[in-house]
Amino acid sequence: EVDFVFFMDTSGSMLQYYQAVVQSMLAFARANAQNPKVRFAVVGVPYPTESVCGLISNFEDAIGIQPIFTAIGNLPYSFGQEPTFDCPYIAVQAHNPLGLNFRPTASKVFISFSDEYGHSFFMPELEAPAVGAALSAAGVKFHSFSLPGDGMTSFKPMVDATHGFEFNLAQPADNLAADLLSLLSA
Repeated sequence: EVDFVFFMDTSGSMLQYYQAVVQSMLAFARANAQNPKVRFAVVGVPYPTESVCGLISNFEDAIGIQPIFTAIGNLPYSFGQEPTFDCPYIAVQAHNPLGLNFRPTASKVFISFSDEYGHSFFMPELEAPAVGAALSAAGVKFHSFSLPGDGMTSFKPMVDATHGFEFNLAQPADNLAADLLSLLSA
């Protein structure tokens, strides 16, 4: 069993990447259409307002999540303040403020799509190593689709702590899909 959580940057600067991201997410869901052991959830970063995390969809099977993935391009866009460190961190907290209904026996895989470097709006601010440690302690594998340079660098401690992978967000949909599908064998 695997519970995948997609952390989707909903800021306006992501508009140029949404089509490729949505196509790759749909390809990923279709590849799992016959697998009842795989579920998907989507968290908006931020959603529904600035600097907070919000649940766009709790866990669905591969068929049920496809309309959610398709609708991502129609979400109201934020104007920044993406809590890209805060959202994965709170998703593994015991009190589970996002309300994600993880299965107790499922592996947890978090996949982040963001064109920004990592941010925290907690006081005091979270740093990537602390988030990585929390994710690792919760048994999460964290993968990042971000931009080369500061974006990838800021998520690297989280990726490394969980033995995940980093991918370039700024690539054609077919390449994004291939990278996403490669996680099925990781």
